[in-house]
Amino acid sequence: MALKEFIASLTLKAKIIAVSTAVVVTGGVATTVGVLASQEDEYRVIKVFEMTGEAVVEREDTGSISAYTGMNLENGDVLTVGDESTLRIVMDEDKYVMLDSGTVLKLNATGSSEDSNTRIELMKGEILNEITASLSSGSVYEVATPKAVMAVRGTSFVVRVEEDGEGGYLTREQTLQGKVQVELLSPEGKKTGKSVIVDEDKNVSISTIPNENSNNPAEIDGTSLFIIENAEGGYDIVSDPDEALSDIDYDKISDNIKEIAIYSDDTKLMVLDDEVARKIRAVLSEEADSEPEATVTEAVTTPPETTTTTATSVSISFVPPFTQAMGTVSSSETAVVTVPVTETEALPETSASTEAQTSSEETTTEAVTTTSEETTAEETTTEETMAEETTASTTEATTAPVTTVPPVVTPVTTTTPETTAPETVTEETTAVPETTTTPEETTTTEETTTTPEETTTAEEIVYNIVQAQYNNVSFDIEVEEGEELNESDLPSLSDLGLSEDDYAFVYWRDGGTAITFPYTFSGDITLIADPVSYINIKFVGLDYETLLETRGWSMHSVNDAGIIPPEVPGVSEGCFIKWMYYGEVVDFDSDLSGDYTFSAEEFVRVTFVDMDGNEITNFELMRDSKSISSSGGTMPTIPTVEGYKATRWIDSDGNEVDEDTKFTTSVTVTPDYSLIEYVTVTFNDINGNAIDTLTIEKGTSVAYADGVFPSIPTVEGHTATRWLDTEGNEVTDATVITTDLVLTPDYTPDTIDITFKDIDGNTLASYQLNWGESLSDRGYTIPDIPERTDYNIDKWVGENGMDYGTITVNSVFTDSYVFIPRYTPTISDSIVGGYYYTLVYTVESQGYALNSAGDTTATETQQILLQIINYTPYPEDGSFFRYYVNGTEFSSSATVNDILTAIGYENITDDTIYITLVADTL
Repeated sequence: MALKEFIASLTLKAKIIAVSTAVVVTGGVATTVGVLASQEDEYRVIKVFEMTGEAVVEREDTGSISAYTGMNLENGDVLTVGDESTLRIVMDEDKYVMLDSGTVLKLNATGSSEDSNTRIELMKGEILNEITASLSSGSVYEVATPKAVMAVRGTSFVVRVEEDGEGGYLTREQTLQGKVQVELLSPEGKKTGKSVIVDEDKNVSISTIPNENSNNPAEIDGTSLFIIENAEGGYDIVSDPDEALSDIDYDKISDNIKEIAIYSDDTKLMVLDDEVARKIRAVLSEEADSEPEATVTEAVTTPPETTTTTATSVSISFVPPFTQAMGTVSSSETAVVTVPVTETEALPETSASTEAQTSSEETTTEAVTTTSEETTAEETTTEETMAEETTASTTEATTAPVTTVPPVVTPVTTTTPETTAPETVTEETTAVPETTTTPEETTTTEETTTTPEETTTAEEIVYNIVQAQYNNVSFDIEVEEGEELNESDLPSLSDLGLSEDDYAFVYWRDGGTAITFPYTFSGDITLIADPVSYINIKFVGLDYETLLETRGWSMHSVNDAGIIPPEVPGVSEGCFIKWMYYGEVVDFDSDLSGDYTFSAEEFVRVTFVDMDGNEITNFELMRDSKSISSSGGTMPTIPTVEGYKATRWIDSDGNEVDEDTKFTTSVTVTPDYSLIEYVTVTFNDINGNAIDTLTIEKGTSVAYADGVFPSIPTVEGHTATRWLDTEGNEVTDATVITTDLVLTPDYTPDTIDITFKDIDGNTLASYQLNWGESLSDRGYTIPDIPERTDYNIDKWVGENGMDYGTITVNSVFTDSYVFIPRYTPTISDSIVGGYYYTLVYTVESQGYALNSAGDTTATETQQILLQIINYTPYPEDGSFFRYYVNGTEFSSSATVNDILTAIGYENITDDTIYITLVADTL
């Protein structure tokens, strides 16, 4: 029997027992059997939990091993599941992995049961992961696919990997419960940071393409991209991972996977989100309704007078579930199975009794057999009764419509009997020629046909056929045109073969639409029965005592069943009760599935009000256990009150309340305020004049009040540095101010340099002063001017020849200066050997200052050499002077411009030239 058939055959209680037994067996071997991890003292229990069909385990140093239920698995095992097979493993008693047909994966499992490291390398196929308990902080659970990885802490999710036909892979992750982080890997296998969180009922797809330069398989150095399906059925690449998210298409999940997911939900092994469970159940229900029926090839022959049991064959087209869902069926994926079927000649009085109404899924796993032992006394009747039944059955087709599953490999031929005689089914595998009946049989049939009176009645009254279906069995009911159909007219629980101890009622629907009774209709109709089973509901009090045990209905809420939760004794003062299930507050309007135990928990209400007592918001928190933050809430902002400062929230006892406070009783929380005081900050200039004032809240800073300090006024020769209070303390815009202040600016004087050099440019002394200081302020002295042969010492002048008057140690400086000595030439009375002297002239922008013997100023057109003669007497011996300017001789009539042009100083101002006079003999 296939896994999902086995599950379907169990009652709810039996399913729970089956799972409990499996868990107990797993736990029983935990101390003796395990997977050796990286350390000798760390073990993990990993076993084959359930299995149908065949699977192989490839183990290093051992080779291939045929898998079996209860088999211990090891780190590094490679599991391959055969066609039409499934495998389910359990790790550490809280991690279940369902492997669908054709799946291949490698199991990497190290660490201990408390701190486990699980990495499943899914090479191809589809798996369901169910982590039933939250992982510890030291645990890791990942599913690795070609160039992508899925990481979780505790959830239920499906991963499928398939080849895309172009050397790459298509990976699909679908989250059924919790959250899954899906992250792309680089071609080198490193995490890229490109990831997305996939919430429950959401899907994400990844395309992994091979590296065209290396020609390696895509799983070696391929590139992964997030993609999303477009309207044409293809895929588009998305740059933003969040754009790759879409709702799950449950048709694209394997039937086996969906069956196990619902099975886990029913047994509370892995509770799914209600909406997810509803969608999966809806898809499974639709698939069950649309399953192709097996077509029985029959031949009609002359019946004997007694019941005869013969065999026939059934041709079944089988398509793997995932292939059907994807809509890509190939002939290699379709199997046609021929199995023997044994039927009895006498059948119940319905048209459906001439067919084998067996789903394609059931026929692939077991032969459909109806033996002669199942023939009841009612079916074995006299020849007359059989003739009447045969007459009724001939009014309808002998073979029900066949749901076609493309491609049909083996055609099925169905023959229709030409007589109304009872049918005898013979064993055939192909179409069988028709068999002619005898005149006597035909006459007999006519005699048992309806009477003329009945024919007249049928013409006068129009009947509609209501076909009630359940579990592939139909019940035909005739209802007169316009007559109301009541629920009592439809098959009861016992008619459907259901126990009233396990089922409450039947939910009838017309396709997907619920039927409300009484129901008036015209025309034939087919109603589908959905039995509603009982579920056990228990309410447990604060001391874990049972307060109420009752029964509800599956797929209905507590309120639907009219169940009133019991009163809970011993509730603490200021508290109220909320009913919990697995740590979550119960919504009694939500549909239930399976048995439930609700536990009472004490809650408190924390109400926040403003200064006038008006409610702002409230929180309902678990007593002495949950705070606002741990419940996912946020503290409200304290309302603003003019003239007051909000400080904190307090309860009625004046205790501060924050987002981490836990409460033992319901409380009302109010804001606490303090009166705001203000201070004034006054800003003065260096002379004590106020230039600005600021008013701020006492105990705050100017910056806190969004204020700005004014700029410090500029003072010549000084750099502004800071504001100081009256005690000389620096105050900034971040200083907390608690009293009125008067601030004045603080400055730093600029520094200047005073340098004394000789005529050759050598530094004699260099001093640094503050702006406005004298040399004596620092104790500095002026160096003596060096003596110079043939020259008299005059005074210190500026480097550019500027006369600043007499420079003393008490002179106040406000700028940097370089001073040089000025000399006046001395003329020797001796004419022996001749003599010479040099005159220094400084060129200025507005003319030429001739600073020689007499400080004479000349314009550009004056003859400077003649002026020199005026100040230089001729030697008594009658010699005369020749004039050389920087080595070039000039006449006494040369002008300043002539000299400057000749020596390359044309158009130069503020410079110095040297004129040498050399005595020569006439």
